Amino acid sequence: MTEAIIRSSLINAGDDIAAQMTMPGLHEIMWESRDFLGWRDARAPQRAYLCYWREPPGATRVRADATSGEATPVTLMLRVPNGRPRADRLAICALCGTQQPAQQVRLFTAPKSGPAGEAGSTVGTYLCDDFSCSLTIRATPAHELQADLGSHIQRRIERLRARLDGFAGYVISSE
Repeated sequence: MTEAIIRSSLINAGDDIAAQMTMPGLHEIMWESRDFLGWRDARAPQRAYLCYWREPPGATRVRADATSGEATPVTLMLRVPNGRPRADRLAICALCGTQQPAQQVRLFTAPKSGPAGEAGSTVGTYLCDDFSCSLTIRATPAHELQADLGSHIQRRIERLRARLDGFAGYVISSE
């Protein structure tokens, strides 16, 4: 995934936002353990981005930077509302499905693409504040005693990817 690909695949914001986007250190990303790249814009802290390769239905994604060749890059601009949740609550990330202290999970909203987004329609979901979902689902819980841990983790990866596709689908849809 390159800076040019990320900027050109931004589907729910204009070229001006794509040009202003602050990139993370792409050379530092461990792509083999990522299903998507998510980051906060250092110059616009209320703005975040989520980027991944969207495979056609039934295709297999190898990792975030390598696809079957039919995938299309999708970058979503997200907004982070002001305020923080109460510290004494728990929340669940919609992508990795991990229950965490509420301060580690945030509501992110995404303007819809196309005319719906131009009219102000948005889609919201709760995500890990640091976008560490790809790493979280690959971690082996201390209580995990499954004989086939590899297939268990693979199922978690597939669920994360399906949820990611679903969220992106809501942003892309014209409804």
